[in-house]
Amino acid sequence: MKIAILECDEPLEELQSEYGQYTDYFARLLRAANPSVADKLVFTTFKAYKGEPLPTSTRQLEEFDGCLLTGSKTSAYEPVEWIKALEDFVRLAYGEIPIAAICFGHQVVAQALGGSVAKNPKGWEIAVTALDTFDCPLMPEYQGTLRLQQMHQDIVTIAPPGPRVVGSNAICDIQALYEPKRLFSVQGHPEFNEKTVKLLVEKRVAQGIVPEAYGKDAWNRAGDEHDGLAVGRAILRLFKE
Repeated sequence: MKIAILECDEPLEELQSEYGQYTDYFARLLRAANPSVADKLVFTTFKAYKGEPLPTSTRQLEEFDGCLLTGSKTSAYEPVEWIKALEDFVRLAYGEIPIAAICFGHQVVAQALGGSVAKNPKGWEIAVTALDTFDCPLMPEYQGTLRLQQMHQDIVTIAPPGPRVVGSNAICDIQALYEPKRLFSVQGHPEFNEKTVKLLVEKRVAQGIVPEAYGKDAWNRAGDEHDGLAVGRAILRLFKE
C-alpha cells in the first residue's frame, strides 16, 4: 500500500531526535494499527509547508492508494501560498484517491471543499478528550464515543457538502468527517503520545498561548487512555475501500 503524507508542519525540535518528522509519527501509528500489513506500507513525503511541489494531475495520484494531511500550528484560513496549493491538491485528490486528514488537515480539507474554519470562541481543546457522539462505519466497534488526544483552537464551523459529520462534542461540533471511499478526517491527533502533548502544553503555557490553569489540567490528562490506534486502523480501512 502506497501512501502520500502531506506534511503541514514539523514537530518540536526537542522531539525530532526521538520521534522524527510527522511522516515518522504516522508510519508508526499505521504500522502499529495493523502489524500484519506493516511491512507492506510505503510512504512518500511531500513537505507542503515548505512549498514543495505537490501532485497536480490525476495521473500523478495513480501511484498512491491514499493520502494523509498532517496537523500544523498554522491556521487553515491564513492567506499563505502553500495552503492555497494544498487546497488545490485536496480538490484534485477528492474522488480520485481516499483522503485522511488530521487536525489542521481536517480543517483545510473542509475549507477546500466548501466548508468554513474559524477560531473557536470556546477556546482550546487539549489532551485526551471524549467525543460525545461518534458514528463512523469505518469504526463500528466505537459507536457512541471516541477518545483522542487534542491540540487545537481552530475548528471547522461549517461542514462541506458531501462528507457527513460523524463526531462531535460540546467544544467542537464537527470533530470528524466521513464519506465512503473519499474522506475520513478527525480534529484530534491519533498520532500523538503523552510526551508529545505534555511538551506542547509546557511550551504553549510558557509562551502565554494557553492559559496556565487549563494547561495544567490538560497536562494531567495527557497520559489518559485514548483510541488513536483505532483511528489508525480506520485510516487503513479507508484506503482499502
